[in-house]
Amino acid sequence: IEALRMFASRYQSKKDPDAKPYTLRCADDIVLHKRDVLKDSRKMVLDEIIDFIEEQVDELNEISFRTVYQAIGYRNEYPDEWQDMFIVDQYYKD
Repeated sequence: IEALRMFASRYQSKKDPDAKPYTLRCADDIVLHKRDVLKDSRKMVLDEIIDFIEEQVDELNEISFRTVYQAIGYRNEYPDEWQDMFIVDQYYKD
């Protein structure tokens, strides 16, 4: 979870300050919906997704950058039910 947050916040390498900051490239794929009008950026949506993943950590088979990518896809397609769709369709442990 901390690595996801580090990449989401565009963390700058301390070892190489001239390097590009770490990023979650999939964050560029976030579609902002009408209900996101109060949210000033994709960053807030990305934080919402990572927070949800963290809340479900004990129920998920794995957590990776691909997990975030897939959650973004569900949120883009099903903005009102994305959390349920994400959990039921892919990730609950047996």
